[in-house]
Amino acid sequence: MPSASEIPLSRPQTATNNRTLQCLRKILDFAGSLQKCLSAAEEQIISSKPNADGNDEHLTHDTAKNAVDGIDVSALDDVIASISSLPSNITSTKHAQTVIPFAENARVEPLATKIWNQCTRVMRMIEDYSTINQESVYDKLSRGRLFAFLMLEYSAVLKSKDTLKDDIRLLKVAFRTAQTFIETGQLDLALRVLEKAAMHEERLSTRCTDTTKDCIPTPDEQRILRRLSAEYHMLRMAVSWRQKRLDITELMLSKVPKLCIEQEASVAEAFADICYDIGHSHLGEKDFPLAVKWLERAFDALSKHDLGALSPDADELRLAVLHALARAKMVSPDGDSMDVNILTEVLSKEYGNRLPVMLLNIEMISKEPEPDCELYHEKLVGLLRTVPLTDANLNMLSQESFCIDNSVQLMQDLLDLAADALYQLIFQRLVLHHDPVPLERGFVTFIWMQTSGADASNTLNLLQSSATKLHGMTKSINAEATYACLILLWKKIDHYFAVSDYATAEKWLRLARHPIFDNAGEINKSKLSRKLISCYLGNKDTVSARRVYEESSESCKAEILTIYLMHSVALLDDDLNLATSCIEGLCEKGADATVYLQACVAEAQRMGKRHHAALGLQRLLHDLLESHTSEVDHLPVLLRCTVRLLLEELDTDTSKQRAIEEELCNLFDTAMIQAEKYQALKPDTNPFTVTELEWFSRNSYNLAVQYCSMWAPQIIQKLLTVCIKFIDLHPKTSEVKASTDLAKRRMLCNFLGAIISMAQARATPDVQIREEHYAASRSYILGFRQYLLECSDLDEDSLEKHKTILAFDFEAAVRLHQFSDLTEIVDESQQYASEELYGIFIDAMLGSDAPVEVVSAVFQQIILHLIRKSECPDATKISRWLRCLFQISLDSNVEVAEAVLDQAYAIAREAHHKHLENKTINTCYPADEIEWLATTGFNKAVDFYLSGGTVPGIEDEDVRSRARVR
Repeated sequence: MPSASEIPLSRPQTATNNRTLQCLRKILDFAGSLQKCLSAAEEQIISSKPNADGNDEHLTHDTAKNAVDGIDVSALDDVIASISSLPSNITSTKHAQTVIPFAENARVEPLATKIWNQCTRVMRMIEDYSTINQESVYDKLSRGRLFAFLMLEYSAVLKSKDTLKDDIRLLKVAFRTAQTFIETGQLDLALRVLEKAAMHEERLSTRCTDTTKDCIPTPDEQRILRRLSAEYHMLRMAVSWRQKRLDITELMLSKVPKLCIEQEASVAEAFADICYDIGHSHLGEKDFPLAVKWLERAFDALSKHDLGALSPDADELRLAVLHALARAKMVSPDGDSMDVNILTEVLSKEYGNRLPVMLLNIEMISKEPEPDCELYHEKLVGLLRTVPLTDANLNMLSQESFCIDNSVQLMQDLLDLAADALYQLIFQRLVLHHDPVPLERGFVTFIWMQTSGADASNTLNLLQSSATKLHGMTKSINAEATYACLILLWKKIDHYFAVSDYATAEKWLRLARHPIFDNAGEINKSKLSRKLISCYLGNKDTVSARRVYEESSESCKAEILTIYLMHSVALLDDDLNLATSCIEGLCEKGADATVYLQACVAEAQRMGKRHHAALGLQRLLHDLLESHTSEVDHLPVLLRCTVRLLLEELDTDTSKQRAIEEELCNLFDTAMIQAEKYQALKPDTNPFTVTELEWFSRNSYNLAVQYCSMWAPQIIQKLLTVCIKFIDLHPKTSEVKASTDLAKRRMLCNFLGAIISMAQARATPDVQIREEHYAASRSYILGFRQYLLECSDLDEDSLEKHKTILAFDFEAAVRLHQFSDLTEIVDESQQYASEELYGIFIDAMLGSDAPVEVVSAVFQQIILHLIRKSECPDATKISRWLRCLFQISLDSNVEVAEAVLDQAYAIAREAHHKHLENKTINTCYPADEIEWLATTGFNKAVDFYLSGGTVPGIEDEDVRSRARVR
């Protein structure tokens, strides 16, 4: 039977082998291209020689990036994926030799070795250039090393025999590749490499323990194998820790050979380095128990070897481990103070002159329940006098803040000693260092120390003198340091200002305005000036407040808050010009100043300066309106504030009542004019909102009603007119109640206006002026009638007012000789048909010079309405009215007189018949009136008869008719 190697391959196996061969050839072709690309990159970087001054930093990121631009990352990833699948297609070494021709087989290992070495060289060429962003370049080169490693591993499969040397070599390459990926944070790629390395590590571990094989490793080889196993598991520890898989980290730690750590100094150092990284990370996360655990492991590993056997860097690692372990135990709740003391003694003995150790000793003193202040000061001064002023040390000093921990409130004397030490550092060393950064940082820290504790008697003096001294040496500090100092000083200022200790706050403000803080910026300087003005206002020191204002910049003077504060100064000094100027300045700021403008008025009221504020607002309004300002967003606010102030002034100062009345009237009139203008020209930006319109209409009406009997009628009428116009400016609303309220207010305005106009007309002797008042009354009455037309449901009060209005309208029409309107007025009064109302009408007619025909027509219309209204009208009043009409018409119009006699006869006859029908009701025409009419008519008829018809227009028939009436 033929051996397995001699069995012919089936068709599927042949196809698979062909695909494997094709894939390998593609990989080799890509490897050749990659090797050429890396060679070109080396040449390009080498050709970038140093410039004339010997500075190598001319190698930029673009140069390094261009050098490796030929590497296609996506193609490289595809090839890596392809090569990873190749070993699974090879069933045995002999099979591999059958599938892969010797030519391709021989190319794999040399090509992979070249690629690995080239990637390593290029990475070394660029790693010293700090100006290069190495991450993007390293990514390609790291993947190139991964590709080379996979090719090397595959080449081992193609060999006829696996050797110990090959496994060791592959493990070393794998470790270096994985380490690169760990350092760059590419943990997935690192884990992929370590998975490949696991197979070789397992095979070596088996070889090391298996004594049945022919090739038993020598003791030296066994030592190498143990070291490789330890390195593998330590790399797995590093990866799992960075992946936050501490369970796997502990597992990998347990597999690290203890014997190797004890015997191999390099392994112990690498193990301690990993444990330190893990412990230091937990310390930063404040997981103190875990930090102590891992740092102790690092310390134990280093302690197994003398420092001479370790690398030169091991001493720094040991210092870092001891320092971190001491800090972890010091802050850990489970920490042993004795252990901490032992560790610090070791650190002080071996590294006593190192800055971290000095800082740790100082920190330990500060954290004691009762710190030794003298010792603290001694250690701190010693530190500051001896530590080299390198950038690293200065950064560490600033980060540690001289061991002043914000979570611990140090005793005041301890803080004072620390500040004293810092003062010495600043003025004895940092000023001579000629580097402003640490100097300014130290000065900020010094101010922080002085402002953190309770204020000593000399704190301000010390800070003031320190600022002056430093300013003399360095002028102003930079903006960033200035901001930090001002933040600290502002807290003190706010504290004293809040407790009304304005004198102390003023001193801190003067410190904040020291020339050393000239880089504070205009905004901060303005804030300080305003705060200082506020302090002077608190002490009623307006002279000093004005001085600060004058010293301020123009931009500060123009700010809203500054103007508001100066208005307060003006109120204290009773300076009307300054107050007016401040209000004008606020008005120029637009809508943003509305709140402050209202505050100015409120402040004036609070201080009892109502007249002061009112006059200022009046002047402001006058200036605004005279200057034809295009937009004054807060005009309604100004008007309202002024009205309120004048009303309060009206109640307190009666001597200026007349002037205040007129000014109030003018203010409402101005508001109305401006509201009409805005609504006509700029409805979209109209500041007179519905609320503003309602306020002005309501208050103008209330004023008119309240003072209608005390103020001049012209002022009341003007207020009523303004109220009506504000109501007309209201937008149409669907709210029934709002519309009803506005309509009723308009009706009341018209009613009151009509009353006042009638009163003026009756009291005016001048005919022309009287007619003007009557005309104004009729105009108000017309507005009243409009309300009647719009309102479908009138209450009793409205009806009574309507009756009054009819009487006024009738009188005004008579006095204006508008006789054609009388008939309409009488018809309008038909629903009332009141003898009282008609009596007023009759009196008005009898007192006028109206033609007899007009008087007769009105009398006839009134009597007709009375008769229609009541079946039993008062014959007494009617008889008197007829007598008066008869008497008037007897000499001027005989036809009218005859008609009156006929009407009187008809009424008397009808009344007599009703009396006969119902004697309980006395509706008879008065006998004396009948007697007078009969006698007068008869006598007139006799006169006509005796005249013999000589009287023009009197005929015999006229005489007979009068006689018949008799």
